[in-house]
Amino acid sequence: MSLASSLPSKPSTMTKNLKLIIKAVLPTTALLLCLLVINRYQILNGFSILSGDGYDYVISTTLLEHWFNFFTGQANWSDVLYFYPYGRSIAQTDAYLLVGVAYLPFRWLGFDPFIASEFSGSLIKSVGFVSMLLLTRRKVGLSLYGSVLAATLFTMSNGMTLVSYRLQLATVAFAPLLTHLVWNAIESLLNSEIKNFKIYGVLSGILFGAWCLSCFYMAWFFCFFATVFFILLFFTADTTARTLFYDRVRQNKSAVVLVLISAMASLIPFIWAFLPKSREVGVRSYEMVLSNTIYPENILQTGPDNWLFGPIYLKLLGFLWPGYVQRGAYYNSGFSLPLFILFALACYLIISHWRKHRQDRVFFICVMTTLVTWGLALNLGGKSAWFFVYSLFPGAKALNAVGTFQIFLAFPVVLLAIRYLSRAKLPPVILFLLTALLLVSELNKPYLNFHRQQELDRVALKAKHPDTCRAFYVSGWKGQDTMIPEFPEWINNYYAHNVSAMLIAQRIRLPTVNGIASFNPPDWSFGHPNNPDYDQRVLTYAQRHQVVGLCKLRLNDKTWEVITP
Repeated sequence: MSLASSLPSKPSTMTKNLKLIIKAVLPTTALLLCLLVINRYQILNGFSILSGDGYDYVISTTLLEHWFNFFTGQANWSDVLYFYPYGRSIAQTDAYLLVGVAYLPFRWLGFDPFIASEFSGSLIKSVGFVSMLLLTRRKVGLSLYGSVLAATLFTMSNGMTLVSYRLQLATVAFAPLLTHLVWNAIESLLNSEIKNFKIYGVLSGILFGAWCLSCFYMAWFFCFFATVFFILLFFTADTTARTLFYDRVRQNKSAVVLVLISAMASLIPFIWAFLPKSREVGVRSYEMVLSNTIYPENILQTGPDNWLFGPIYLKLLGFLWPGYVQRGAYYNSGFSLPLFILFALACYLIISHWRKHRQDRVFFICVMTTLVTWGLALNLGGKSAWFFVYSLFPGAKALNAVGTFQIFLAFPVVLLAIRYLSRAKLPPVILFLLTALLLVSELNKPYLNFHRQQELDRVALKAKHPDTCRAFYVSGWKGQDTMIPEFPEWINNYYAHNVSAMLIAQRIRLPTVNGIASFNPPDWSFGHPNNPDYDQRVLTYAQRHQVVGLCKLRLNDKTWEVITP
């Protein structure tokens, strides 16, 4: 073979190698830049001030420290050492299991609990980025660039990053991963690839069960969305598709039963812990839930801390409705205007043309599911169709902050919007500018009010507790009424000492009767610790529950006192 005849293969080889490099470098670079942008404030201040405040962030870190103790063989998974001697206290709030798994390596590496908590959030977001990338690349059929953009927008979603200190909500990152697993399971069943069906089906069940033990809200939203999706898919399927599905199920009954049993088994820990607690503390009233549904103006409400659209939109609302006040606990979970417009265009085109393009039926169902479920959560003039969800859908009565559904909806909204953008034949310059606008629209300043060293000092003890101590309670902090000045006095007096007790309990592995959570025990009475009757309230509780070996920790000077009956 001559030298000349071999030359054409070199550019081809070089091109292939270049493509491989781009496939590896582009997503990795995008992910790193994404995490740097999200955490830019914390990086610039040397992680001295973190997102969140001294209450919610301490509670979430307490739960993560509990999982660290469990994984290192020092704790029972269902008892988190507060509200002692109540059992299954993991179910008083979200359980954070998957976040705890992400937290574990950073604690093993020696990072303090708050740094490890911050890094675990970044690891969870990385899972979401990679999962969205793979889903849109392999199932939706986007180009590499489109998939990277979708993954970046999903990870930087305004609604999530504004409340990034609520690490349980960050588990929305598992939505594309679970979708990918379920999609693979169904495809494998229809293609009679039963081994793969079993693998993907069992993994789907395990992930969903673990997700429920991490953040009930996000797992429930996924289940709610998926239920509506499959109902619509069933009723729009033709006879051939239904027959094929029925045949595959009949032919592989044992495999289907195995997957269903594994899914139910994966939910056992969640049901075992949470069902008795729901009966113990009761459920949300519909009146409470209604006030936290999604008001129409909140669809585009990105909040005042969104760089590009937040202040402009608030001024517009103030002009249109003088005296406008923000409504709903998560009023700022809305979408930027350019992303919403792309989503609306995607909905219009898919709905208009899906009968001509039958391969788009899955995306048509996705559009309809998004619109239907979003519409059910809307509050129109003080009325909401969420009443029917609250009354009929299992588990809905446990939800309060329905507005967080928009954090979940970032998943289908971004997916559909970028799918539309990837198919629009736009000039490269326009496409570049629009991509830049989409990315800048997600930039915001998170709620930064957690002073790390200050909080580490709060839970640092001078001496070990007395050997006779079997449980403890804490005093109030000096100046507790104004511990966090922007919070009202009653919140400071409910939270400040209780959250300190919770984290101290994890650090010294000694249970405390104190604590505060989404659902407190029915005889909880540990607020206002600087009132004269506080010690007597604690003693009455201890006697009622036959708590022995009770000690008191004075938070201000970190001294211990053995309480004698």
